[in-house]
Amino acid sequence: MKTNYENVDYDSDHHESSTGLVIGILIGAAVGAFAAILFAPKSGKVS
Repeated sequence: MKTNYENVDYDSDHHESSTGLVIGILIGAAVGAFAAILFAPKSGKVS
């Protein structure tokens, strides 16, 4: 039973870190795009 629990726990941790990495990349891209839109007018790049 202990071995089974450890296997489940390992799978859970691995899945959470992969999901966290993807979410982190998406949030980083969204924040970067938002900052670019905010600072574009100050750089004279008004579209």
